[in-house]
Amino acid sequence: MCPGRTSGKHRRGEGLVKLAINGKFTAKRITGAQRVAYELTRAFQVSGLPADELEVVVPSDAAGPGLALKRTRMCSWLKGNLWEQITLPLATPRQTLASLCNTGPLFMSNQIVMLHDMAVYDVPYAFSKKFRLWYKLKFSIQHRQSSVILTVSDFSKARI
Repeated sequence: MCPGRTSGKHRRGEGLVKLAINGKFTAKRITGAQRVAYELTRAFQVSGLPADELEVVVPSDAAGPGLALKRTRMCSWLKGNLWEQITLPLATPRQTLASLCNTGPLFMSNQIVMLHDMAVYDVPYAFSKKFRLWYKLKFSIQHRQSSVILTVSDFSKARI
């Protein structure tokens, strides 16, 4: 399903990796949410989980520290939001997906989403109208679709 580099144990006919991390953050500028995703991913990777327990699925435009993550599977068609909404669900249909940077595929229920804040509601003037509308749509669908929602603080929990 995802041609390209595979350093994990995910091949058709072999056992599926149980947890896949949404590696969209590897193709973005590193801000707070991306830093959390990198550090959590690294912590998972050094925790001693067997290779068939965890993989990081990354887009073809992954760069910098994203390429240094262990057990990555590069899915090389589409980029950005289209990659996350189309390619990623097709690449991880029977896996639990962990999306650590506020959003994940909208119509995938077997996923864990980490929401860092509700900035599009709290400081709407900091975002374009198009961005605000897209994120508000994502949040309204994902809070019902995700099997687990994680957050970073009691404040963010109350806002969510």
